[in-house]
Order: sequence, then structure tokens, then C-alpha cells
Amino acid sequence: MAIQIFLPTISLAGTPADRALRKIKNAGFDGAEMVVSSHNRGQANQIRELANKYGLGLRWHQSWSLAENRTHWYNVVANWLGMLEPKGYSLSDILPKNQIEPIVVYADRWQETLDRPLALLQTCSVMNGEGKRALSLDQFKRIAREYQPRLVFDTQHYLEWHFDCVGVGDLPTDRGELEAALWEGWQEFHHLVEEIHCNDFDPKRGHSRGRNLFPGDGVAPLESFAVMVLQTGWEGVVVPEVSPLNFFPYRNSTMRHLYEDVSGLFDL
Repeated sequence: MAIQIFLPTISLAGTPADRALRKIKNAGFDGAEMVVSSHNRGQANQIRELANKYGLGLRWHQSWSLAENRTHWYNVVANWLGMLEPKGYSLSDILPKNQIEPIVVYADRWQETLDRPLALLQTCSVMNGEGKRALSLDQFKRIAREYQPRLVFDTQHYLEWHFDCVGVGDLPTDRGELEAALWEGWQEFHHLVEEIHCNDFDPKRGHSRGRNLFPGDGVAPLESFAVMVLQTGWEGVVVPEVSPLNFFPYRNSTMRHLYEDVSGLFDL
């Protein structure tokens, strides 16, 4: 498989699916990752047809509820607009119809994925509605060792989990400290990882504006992390998640620049 680079369509928020996938293809990406929810799960076949039309790989990412993270203002707005899931939803409520592609699922949903071989557990636990994570990192390490699930290693979410931070605003900025934490996580999980979310951040920009930056605009040690990845001979899908707040306007040159930057990190 080697290494492929996918772009999440949520980075192009507000762009119709056909146009978003066309732009992703024209920028050079190998595929797209799309959030699937109870609202669009029935459109999965149409999305597949569009991905095939543009010769793109396709993966899904689960949606979420406000109860799982109400700390971002845009989640509050999205919930008010009826775009998020209701409290207490189940994974089966949002899975794409006739699922044939992998789907990224938050780690605390691990029990719901035991009979779902296409689920990839992300190194991220949402909140439990009481300001605490639904699953601790130590708990997840024990689960991963016992059940050997397929994983997604997210550089930003893993560090939030590792340092027990609610958001990136509380993360350390010392590169050595961040490198050591990522090294520990990669050594623990890399043999199970099939996808990497290569995300940058800057705590000084705050909780919402400081996350999911264009690679190189933050303090995440992505260069040394990529070296770690390559040294283990890893192959899979790399997804740079850039917030639309930090990516707009979605110019073709900017998208191509993102693809080239990530390709360069992983020596493609």
C-alpha cells in the first residue's frame, strides 16, 4: 500500500461534495475522508460514486454530539442548526449504508466496534458530559493490548490525551517534551496503526483557533514524528486535518501546497 495522503472534506466545510472531491483530486490527494452522520448516512452510495468518478479512495469519520464536546463554540452552533447527533446516540445510528470502507471511531466507542472489522479506533476519547474523558489513556492502552484493534494515531488528540488536556490551549510548547510523548505513543501503538492524523497546533492561539493548523504553522514536532514513522517501516493513510477556520479560502494553490508539505514530511 505504501503511504497515501487523504484530505478530510470537513476541511472544505460548506463545499458541495462533488466540488470538494474534485478539488481534492486536482490537488493531488489519493483520497478523501468524510464525516458520516445520521443525516447523511443514506447518501453513502452517491458519495462512493463521486469518489469513483474522481479516482479517489474513500474513508469515513464518525460524527459526534454536543454532549461529547461542548467546549468549542462551533459545536454549539452546529448543534443549534441540528447538525450534530443527539445525546445517547449509538454507532449503529450513524454508520454509512452498505458500509464497505473503513470508518474512524472515537476510542471510547471500542465496545461497539468489537464486531465491526472496518472500524478504526482513533487515539481520542470524547468527554462524558461531566468535564472528564469517557476513557483514560491508560485504560485504552490495556484495551489495545488485549483486543489488538485497528487504530488511527492522531498527533494532536494523542497529546491532549497524554497530557490530560481538554484542549490544545493547555498543551506544553516545549518541542522535546512533545517529541518524547509522541515517541512513547508511537512505540505503544504503531504496530496497530493503519491511519495517521498528522495535525499541528499552537497553544498560544487558544482552544479553538490554535488547533488543526496548516502543518508547520504550529509547535507540533511533525518532522521528527514523521522520521519515527518511517523508521518503523509503517505504511498506511496519512490525513492532515486542517480546520476550515485556518484553511479558508480553499484555493487550489493552498490545497496543493498542503499535499506537497505532507508528502515532503513522509518523503514521498
